[in-house]
Amino acid sequence: KNKLCDWIQQGPNWALFNTFPRDSKAVMYGTYKITLKDKNETELYNAIYNADRRSIKKSINNNVVIKKGVDCLNDCLTIINGTAIEADLQLLTLTEINLLLLYLKDNLKIYVSYKDNVPQTASIFLGNIYSTFAYYAGSTNRAFRGSNVYLYWKAIVDAKNNNCDYFDFVGARINPDPGSKIERIQRFKEHFGSELVKGYLWKMNISVIKYHIYSALIRLWFFLKRKKYDGDIIDQEIKRLEL
Repeated sequence: KNKLCDWIQQGPNWALFNTFPRDSKAVMYGTYKITLKDKNETELYNAIYNADRRSIKKSINNNVVIKKGVDCLNDCLTIINGTAIEADLQLLTLTEINLLLLYLKDNLKIYVSYKDNVPQTASIFLGNIYSTFAYYAGSTNRAFRGSNVYLYWKAIVDAKNNNCDYFDFVGARINPDPGSKIERIQRFKEHFGSELVKGYLWKMNISVIKYHIYSALIRLWFFLKRKKYDGDIIDQEIKRLEL
């Protein structure tokens, strides 16, 4: 009403709303969450799909090791950015990580799985007493089968031991295209016994002209970088649902 800003962009995909403003663009979105507070470790483990429990046991029997903390930061960044390059996503910089370490301190959790001292998979989590959130993740092309499942299981156990109420895998599209990479990723999350929680992502234009200028500049930047611009998640979901 008072036009205090020109537009409101989509928030991060873990910030789900129960509703959305009139005249905004909105899509239904979700996240996979495990409730930790009313389950013990045995119950959490038994909720995992049989095949993934076998993968955890296989990793343990084959001496896969999960290391944590800033000592494995370089390996973590190498794996995550290698995955980002393949997916044509923005790279995670050391500057960004250092800022997260500065402001979040012990709430930033760094995990890397190793087989014979060779890094396999990596994840970065943000955690507090309310929840642990899966923030970044990646894996090498030939990661030991089961090493990533084992890494996430260790993170879930740590979250439980730190008295977190929830473990949040962060981000889930509703009814992804069958056979797509997104569907496979979401099945991975579901196999830990997590629940799909639904909400909304939204954005709102207030100054339409200024927003279109901004959008044009973003598209120009991507064009100069020779990258494909698909818009934010809201744009992608609207386009997908229209097909």
